[in-house]
Parts: sequence; structure tokens; C-alpha cells
Amino acid sequence: MAKSKDATGSTAPTVRQTLDTPRVNYSLRREVAFVVLGSLAGAMFMHASLIYDDAAGGSAYQTTLLVMAQILGSDILGVGFALHIGVATCIGIAAGVILYKAFGINFSHIHVGFGYGVAVGLVVLVVFAIPVSSIVIAPAAQRLDLAMPEMGPDGSGLPLVSMAVAHVIWGTSVGIIASLLTRSFGANYRCHRCDIEFSKRSTYTAHVSHIHKGGSASLRRILILGGGYAGVGVLRRLQKEFEDAADVGISIVSEDNYFLSTPLLAEMATGHVEPRHISTPIRTFCRRARYYHASVESIDLENRRVSISHVMDGRSREMDYDYLVLALGGRTNYRGNKSIEDNAMTIKTLEDALALRNRIISMLESADQEEDIELQSSMTTFLIVGGGFSGVETAGAIHEFVTESAQRYYRNIEPSGIRVILVSAIDGILPEIGELGAYAERTMRRRGIEILTKTKLESVGRDSATLQDGTVIPAMTTVWAGGVLASPVVAALDAEHGPGDRIAVDEFLHLRGHKDVYALGDCAHLIDKKTGRPYPPTAQNAIRQAKVAAYNITASAKRQAAPRPFEYSSVGSMAAIGGRNGVAQIFGIKLTGILAWILWRNYYLSRLPSVEKRIRVAIDWLVDMYVPSDVTRLGNIREKRGTG
Repeated sequence: MAKSKDATGSTAPTVRQTLDTPRVNYSLRREVAFVVLGSLAGAMFMHASLIYDDAAGGSAYQTTLLVMAQILGSDILGVGFALHIGVATCIGIAAGVILYKAFGINFSHIHVGFGYGVAVGLVVLVVFAIPVSSIVIAPAAQRLDLAMPEMGPDGSGLPLVSMAVAHVIWGTSVGIIASLLTRSFGANYRCHRCDIEFSKRSTYTAHVSHIHKGGSASLRRILILGGGYAGVGVLRRLQKEFEDAADVGISIVSEDNYFLSTPLLAEMATGHVEPRHISTPIRTFCRRARYYHASVESIDLENRRVSISHVMDGRSREMDYDYLVLALGGRTNYRGNKSIEDNAMTIKTLEDALALRNRIISMLESADQEEDIELQSSMTTFLIVGGGFSGVETAGAIHEFVTESAQRYYRNIEPSGIRVILVSAIDGILPEIGELGAYAERTMRRRGIEILTKTKLESVGRDSATLQDGTVIPAMTTVWAGGVLASPVVAALDAEHGPGDRIAVDEFLHLRGHKDVYALGDCAHLIDKKTGRPYPPTAQNAIRQAKVAAYNITASAKRQAAPRPFEYSSVGSMAAIGGRNGVAQIFGIKLTGILAWILWRNYYLSRLPSVEKRIRVAIDWLVDMYVPSDVTRLGNIREKRGTG
């Protein structure tokens, strides 16, 4: 490799050479798997040494195994042997994770693995093996009248030297085997320029040749627009399919640099979960793809080109594609009502939820200081418009939050004077779940939520809202949950559109007339042949459409299979209605009350994109069950997002 001299006269790689040299990373998941394999092998070697020592009369390993078997209520030596191996493996995994995560140690070098093995073996000996032998094994052996050789001054446990040798054998076996496996199978090779990684060095080299050294006519470019359930779903599947395909380039564009679990926005707005716990940086998904933090300006279907502008500085960029995925989500549908757009709040984005939380707390703080009863009443009246899932869940969450907060913190506000009003344009709420909607309505009314059906919102002012029948409701907080429209960029496309500006697609999710363009989620209009109605723009449909679109793109790119049509029948629907109460209909089974609420929480917990986020949200919910609501106002976040 040619090198250049720096100011000191020493040689150093040129910038070009540095860019062409991959950054080598190691996967925690693979490292842990290799530690497991090494620990299993090390446990076998360790036990072989102990068995040999036992046969030579230097220890009582069989006695140890028998005592361990007795712990599990058995007299079979094999049970004690299995328990010992299991414990050794668990300790190895824990040690590997701690060293990797806390100290940044990886096992790519043999000397690191060897040092790790010796250290862990001795630590386990001192911290775990000797105390267990002295405190558990020896007393149990005495009770069973079994002979144990002396280990030290107290005369208990296995001989110290034998134990030390066995644990060093186990530790070094773990370290060396994990190192060998990591060197062969554990590395990821990351391109500095594209910020994407490959699991094989040969694929990385081919990528550099295709992309950075003159390009390749055979390169197939997949461009995903949108970072929601549909866009991220397609991204994650395509990355697996084309992990080592250097002639395939994957890019994703999103104006928000995070994936948001939108069904949990009401939970976040009322403090049940933290904002960061329901949002995940899109870059964490992009191992094999390039991410662009940008907004989409226009799409040229004829020339297969997309114009984007960087969020930070507005600079424009043109991106060509061979396959395009439209998953831009939607915008709030104000139904052409300017007063609603200007004065009502929404709950569609993370910013919306944060702003709504601040508005609610601001109203409570102001009302607590207000002596004018009528003005205080308008401050503590919260009007939610929309009888679907979003509106119902928001109304239930707000009612629970404000009444609990008033009882605990705001002593000048009478909880019975707080009004939470839900307005539905249809006769009832939650039409998607049939008769359970009536149960939800009765339950919410019983808890004190006012529900107005068969009426619409006419206009919204700064301190009141007017319904279609002329009723004026003094309320300083109106939340609009009245549906969505497709993205303006999608609406502007020269193509057939359905209701809500959604673009018409065929059964394979192709844009009609453009089989290299796919539309999903809020962007897509597709008729369900079973019902004759359009598929609703829900997270469930977006997730399943992503699976089909990814399969069809893969089938087309690899030319190995026919496309798969999208057919989906919902297994059910569920909603949380506040107060640890819910409704659910799963596989035709109807559930209500706390059981439905638990099912709702567990389902959306399982839909979070990573184990880390699931743990964090689960902890939030657990703490929330025992700790009062937090009424901290989070800074000066805008309380109105004019564009929805």
C-alpha cells in the first residue's frame, strides 16, 4: 500500500486509502453466541480435568455432582453434570456481555481471548466457585454423609488447586474458541463513504468496485421513502435478503431521523412512557442501507428520479432508483376547515404528543391559579374529536391523567369539575370492533367522559369550539383526531388516486403502470376483495404490506420467483380506554376490562423494534403502576404544529 509522509516525516495512509479501507466492527449478538459455544466446549474440558483428577483420587467430583443433583431433587449424576454445565455457560455469557458492553472488549485477537479466559476463570473461581463449594456443597455433603477432601483450613470443598486448574481451563477455552470464531465469522466490514456494512470482506471489496471505482451498469438501486412501519419494515427485510449482494444499493429517506411507535403516542402524551422509549433512530436499522435525513420534494416517475432536500440546510439532491417504495405516511386531514387547522391540536407525531402534554399541564397550572370559575372551567375542559382508535385512546388517557393530577397536585381544581368530551361523527365509537364499541362507550361514560355522537366539529377558536348543531363548548384545548390524508408528494403524482389522496395500487402493491414503484400504508389505496372496502391505513396493514413489498422487490431483483399478492384479514382489533380498561376482539374472541388492557399493552410492547425499547417501555409501565403521574412541563415545545 502506497503511503504519504506527514509533517514529522513518518508515513501514513492517504485520505483515499483510508476511505477505501473498511472499518471493522463486531456484532454483540455474534460475540455472545461465540461465547456460548466456547463456554459449552470449555465446560466439557473443565469437567474432563475434574473427572481425571477424581479418578486419580485428588478430588471428589462425583460427590459434587451428586450434591448438585440433590439440589434439583435427583440422585442421577447426569443431572448434576447438566446443572454444572448450564451454570458455567450462563456465567460465561454474563461475563462476555459485561466485558463487551462495559469495556469495549472484543475477541477478534487470540491474546485478548486468552487474557479474557484466564481473568474470567479466576474471577469465577473466587467470586462463585469457592463460596458455593464452601457454603453449599460441603455442608450438603456432610448432611448426606459423603466424603469430601479438604480444600483449605476450613476443610471444606474441592481441593483449591484442582478447582483453579479446572476454571482456568474453562476460561481459556471460552476465550480462545470465541476468538477463533470471531475472526472467522464475527466481523462486519463498514464502508466509510456510504456508512453501510457487509458481513464478508469479499462483498465489501465488490461494493467498492461497483460504487466507488467507476460504478457498474448492473447496480440495482432500491430507494425507500419514509421511516414509519411500512418503510422500516421493507428496509429490514431487504437488508437480510441483500446482505451480501454488492450489486444492490439500498437507501432510505426520512424527514424525521427516528422510527416512531405511533400507537403509543397517547401513552407518551400523558406520561406513561418516555418519548425516547417509543422512538428509535433510523440509523440503528441501517446496517446495509444508506440513510438520508431529508424531505422529499418531488418524484419523477418517467425518469425514475426523486428530488430531496436536506433537513439541516435545505440543499437539494437528485436520487435515481430502479425500485421505489412510497411509504411517506400521511398528514392530518382537516377536511378543509381552516379554523380547526389553526387552533386545534393533533396527536400524530412525537412533537404533537409533547406539545399536547405541555398544553394539558399548562392548563392545569393556570386553572389552579384562576379565581374566575367560568375561565377555570374552560381551562379544564378538554375536547377530543374523532371516534376512532386515536380519538378514543387519547380521550381515555387524558381523562385518567388530568383527574389523577388534579387530585394529587392541584388543590384549587375540583376533579369533578374537569370535563373530557369525546365527539364522534357517527352513532357510537370504535366502529371497527362492532358491539364492543358500545361497551367502550358505556364504560367511558361511567368513568366521567362525556361522549357526543352523530355530531361534527364546525369550528375552533382560542377558547371555545362550536359543533355542527350550534352547541358552543368553552374549551381552551381541542384535539383533532379526524383522520389522515396521503403525503402531498404522493397526492401530486400523475397517477390514479383514491380517497384521501392515496395512490391506487394493484394486488402486488405496484403503482399502476409502474411495476418498479410500490406504495404502502397511508400512501396506498387498495380494495379488499373480501369486503369490497379499502384496506384501512393502520399499523397492522403497513407491517404486512411491507413484508409483501419486500418479497416482491426481492423476487424481481433476483428473478427467481413470481410476485406475491397482498391479502390480509385482520386477526382482531383492540383499544385502551383509560383506567386500566380496554376492549379487544382477537380471532373472534371478545375481551373487555383489565384483560383486554393487558393484551393491548403486551401487543404493542411486542411491536417495538428492539429488545432495548421493549425493556425500557416495560419498566416505564411498571413504575407508572406504583408512582404518581409526573406533571413536569418539558420546556418550550411548540403547542401548535400548523401543518399537522
